[in-house]
Parts: sequence; structure tokens; C-alpha cells
Amino acid sequence: QKQHPDVVFVLLNQGDSSAAINTFLSQNGLQFAHVWQDPQMQARNALSYQALPSTYFINRGGELVSQSVGELHEAELQRLLAQIL
Repeated sequence: QKQHPDVVFVLLNQGDSSAAINTFLSQNGLQFAHVWQDPQMQARNALSYQALPSTYFINRGGELVSQSVGELHEAELQRLLAQIL
């Protein structure tokens, strides 16, 4: 997030409580402006994901340009971000 200030990162959590989410973020030294909860798991229908975690890359035009399933490592994140910047 610090390396790409023009990119909006949105974390969407499905099923965990606010306390559990905040604990996870704190324990991992993560700070994000946009952390959304989806307790009804409605994103599953909208995004048609196959597994969690899933990462979606959406360009400025709102088009899905790439996605990744599973843990996303730094090198892969940088490669996928380069596709939309």
C-alpha cells in the first residue's frame, strides 16, 4: 500500500467478527483504510470465487483484469499490480 499510493486496497472478510479481524491485522502489522465485512457471504455470488483467500485486480475502468487464488506473495503481487498500473 505504501509502495503504490494510487492503488486502493480493499480487504473483504467473510465470516469473522470485527474483533478477530482486528486481531489478525494487528498481529501481522497490517493497516488498511478499507476493511469490509461480509457476514452474509454475498461476495461469493458476486465474485464467483473458488477458494479463499482470493485476490482480484480491477483497473481504473472497473474491469477485472486478473485474479489470484491462495496466499499472494510479494513478487506475485508486484507482477499483477504492474498489469493495471
